[in-house]
Amino acid sequence: MRPSDTPPTAQVQIDSLTALYDDTGGKDWHNKNKWLTSTSVCYWHGVHCVGGIVTEIIMQGNNMRGTIPTKIGRLSSLKTFNVYNNRLYGTIPTEIG
Repeated sequence: MRPSDTPPTAQVQIDSLTALYDDTGGKDWHNKNKWLTSTSVCYWHGVHCVGGIVTEIIMQGNNMRGTIPTKIGRLSSLKTFNVYNNRLYGTIPTEIG
């Protein structure tokens, strides 16, 4: 599937998770298996989906550094966001809800 053919919901998920990767030093994460690949985000390390929709991000102790991007709030079905034991700072974006 070419990027221009990606369904809107899938593209929002890709954009939101890419922002998380970029803003929290993804290149230095301990485990970044399949992140930023053409594989469905549902197979990216720490991302869990139901019916192809992101519902959980579980990335504790993964050497994340930086701030949580507001774009993460675009994941409207996100129920669990576990980033315990990382080096994140700043406030939790209100967009997460």
